[in-house]
Amino acid sequence: MLIDANPRFAELLREGRKSQVFEYAVTSSNGDNVRFRIDNGELGGILGDQFDNNQAIRGEQLQAAEIINVKTRTLQSILDEASAPRLIDYLSLDIEGAEFEALKDFDFCKYQFKCMTIERPSLELDLLLDERGYIQVQHRLYDTFYIHKSEIAGSRLGNTSPQFLVTPSKDW
Repeated sequence: MLIDANPRFAELLREGRKSQVFEYAVTSSNGDNVRFRIDNGELGGILGDQFDNNQAIRGEQLQAAEIINVKTRTLQSILDEASAPRLIDYLSLDIEGAEFEALKDFDFCKYQFKCMTIERPSLELDLLLDERGYIQVQHRLYDTFYIHKSEIAGSRLGNTSPQFLVTPSKDW
């Protein structure tokens, strides 16, 4: 399953992949309309002070940016609609500063990810994932790789030491 709020990327995914594609911005609520930047490639995303596409970081760019309204969905509602299994192999989350917003109310008891990669998780998100049993095992520049503690026992990662680190802020 693939999720992308940018209609251009969603169409390319539909053309090039066999997976089900959901065209929504992932947040903590369903059915809202949010302003979404689509003209800057993979850096597009929701506009707002708490996200990467904000006046402080990209103010000049936003004046001439191509911005559309998109609908929001929670990750959980999308997984429900897709009849996703309770245990999911992998989640990759890179939504330009909205990662905590997308996962803060997620029911980690209903769905569990064996492993995840999240771009620039905030301290709040790191702490939330730690509470939910996710162990940081690798850091690559701005990406943090997590494995659920239930996947560590009996694997080749059995001797893995948690690497709880705060991901460095992006130097804008």
